[in-house]
Amino acid sequence: LLTPAIFPAIPDQTSDGRPMTPHGGGWLPNWIAEKDQTFEGEAVPAGSVLLLDGLGKEKARRKHLPPGKPIRARLVAAIIGKSLPVTGYALTHEIADRADGGAKSTHLAVPAGAVYYFEATSETEAQKLAAALNWHGGTVPGETLGSRIRNRRSTLLGEKGFGLGVCGTWTPHAT
Repeated sequence: LLTPAIFPAIPDQTSDGRPMTPHGGGWLPNWIAEKDQTFEGEAVPAGSVLLLDGLGKEKARRKHLPPGKPIRARLVAAIIGKSLPVTGYALTHEIADRADGGAKSTHLAVPAGAVYYFEATSETEAQKLAAALNWHGGTVPGETLGSRIRNRRSTLLGEKGFGLGVCGTWTPHAT
């Protein structure tokens, strides 16, 4: 991670009672399966990446494009430092996110410099994962690589610069 990222806990249902897949958050990104579960209609084991190589089903339907397919990769290790508290204070103002002002919620962020190690089923899947995670995304025709921030993987505050990262390759140590 180039910048801190926030991965909050996700409850088992929405505020209106619709069921959701719960997640503990914390150091583990919300786009990694915390336990064995179903993703895009198929069973995936704990540690699986829960990202697509394209648009989600609903957005693809709205844009009349084919939906993305699950990226075949899993988290195998992580090196993470001490969490960072992130908080703030809102002034009383009608355009602020708290019209009444006051202290904002405190979140614990994974610090910049944290490293997550993934293993993909093929080089193609590894390239798809890198495109989904790198801050500049994949290559876009007519755009200089790295000229625009495309992906923020922090569940909260991505628009404020949280969750920017880069990817590289690694080779497991041979024993």
